[in-house]
Amino acid sequence: METRLKLLPLLTIFISLNCWAPHYTDWFGIRFEDWKIAPALATGGSFADHYAIYNNQLAVLEHYEYARNDLINEAIAGSGVAKKDPSKINIYEFDGADWNLKSSLLEPDILESTPYVSPEEPSVIISSETGFGQSLLIRNDILFIGMPSLGTVKLYAKQPHPTLAGSHVWTHQNDILPLAVSLPTEGFGRSMAFSENVLIIQNNQGGLFVHKKIGVPLKWELDQEIYIDEPCFSKDFELSGNTLIIGSKDGCTGKVWIFESNGDKFNLTETYFSPDPSPHPADSEFGHSVSIDGNNNILITHSRYLLDLHGFSGAAGIAYIGKKEPGSPLTITNVLNPNDAGTGEFGWDADISENKAIVNDPYFSSIVDGSITESGLGMNYLYVKTAEDTWEHLAKLTRSDAAAISWFGRSGVEITDSGFAVVADPYSESGTQPSSAFGGIYIYDLRDMEGLFFDPIYDEDIPAIGVIGSLMLALSILGMGWSRIRKK
Repeated sequence: METRLKLLPLLTIFISLNCWAPHYTDWFGIRFEDWKIAPALATGGSFADHYAIYNNQLAVLEHYEYARNDLINEAIAGSGVAKKDPSKINIYEFDGADWNLKSSLLEPDILESTPYVSPEEPSVIISSETGFGQSLLIRNDILFIGMPSLGTVKLYAKQPHPTLAGSHVWTHQNDILPLAVSLPTEGFGRSMAFSENVLIIQNNQGGLFVHKKIGVPLKWELDQEIYIDEPCFSKDFELSGNTLIIGSKDGCTGKVWIFESNGDKFNLTETYFSPDPSPHPADSEFGHSVSIDGNNNILITHSRYLLDLHGFSGAAGIAYIGKKEPGSPLTITNVLNPNDAGTGEFGWDADISENKAIVNDPYFSSIVDGSITESGLGMNYLYVKTAEDTWEHLAKLTRSDAAAISWFGRSGVEITDSGFAVVADPYSESGTQPSSAFGGIYIYDLRDMEGLFFDPIYDEDIPAIGVIGSLMLALSILGMGWSRIRKK
């Protein structure tokens, strides 16, 4: 009898592990970053406003402010020439253990002459504003850098170093310019999307320029322009294969446009509105963030969906996951709703990849006993796909240096097919919000989650033992703490 009593707790926990808990139990609850990238900055610098990641390569903008009047005054007081500190794109690579800085690409110094105003303000030569790095896109050995202030996109290629064996350099190949177009060119390069041999570039108006790779190496040629003459058309957009999904601008009730390519041109096949059967007139910004993966899973956020008006806890935000098969309409399969009193604007940004999805809420606040204790902490919700083809919340991704009014994740979130989640939180040398004491690129290791599924809450054959075991497991986890120690 004594032996049986000793075995019973072990049996109970074993059953609970196979009936309720995720296979990787260290993922359940609150999760800190595994790596953080936050370099020291020179005067006037800021970091992580824009970034791009693909597999084991990460490109991040280190921006240095452009102050035209200061440059003019500096030139007048000096030699007649003044140059800004160049912004740069830092490229990091993952070596299996850590993310290491490999290259830095400097902003080109494009000079201009100012007009003559008076003897006190003569014509001088100063750096021109370029918007270098306001959009980034990296794919294996190519890197696109948007310069929307000049209306161009620069293409760099990764090539073997001419003298150092095993090393590489990024070299400028050519510029992509809005030539022979009908849409306005202002802001050409403000955002980009890429899939296979198609590159789509956005302008300030929201117009999209579809470029296709031609026979000449590293050359893309304009093939199509996409624009719908509606005030809310086109802010966030994403491309996967032959499907292009486009979200609405801020301040709109919102809708989503879906284009599909017939192998030649993209054609509008569906305009999708909020699927809520009883929407409230105050709800807005459906389609604030859109994402599509290679399996035709689509994630759409409704960031100003006012939760209290629909009987839920929190301020605003809901998200939808659906399936978009080629030639068929979008079908919503899951609704993501944290129903959390701390919710601020759930769905500010989001991304989906295979069996994982992440939804960002930079205005999330800590709530204790019904009162806000720390406002504007920011939070990121990680979801996983279950064996039943549903999506369940698994963990909250936070950071080890969290602080109030920091709005964690304001520059967006992303999940890669290679198994990393990235949350970008900009900071500046001047100490503006968030201050230089915190912020940067936060990276979470998802590689050990491959194949992760939730099992049913309990096995129908052993419901009582499954529930009791789950409770025992939950108590044991509480005793050990929820957080996983981040890698050094």
